Amino acid sequence: MKSSFSAPTTDCVEVACDLERAHIRSSRNRNGDTLAVPGAAWSALVDFAAARDSATSIRQS
Repeated sequence: MKSSFSAPTTDCVEVACDLERAHIRSSRNRNGDTLAVPGAAWSALVDFAAARDSATSIRQS
């Protein structure tokens, strides 16, 4: 999965999930190292970021 906010010329991360882990890599260096984190940790990070984004949007309204 690539971020919907990324442009073709900017740095971004890509995430692939399996049943146990989220595998994260740089879209700029696809042959480089990856970071694997437990699926629950990735889910918690995504939930945290979404909640933070929602809170920021509400304050800016």
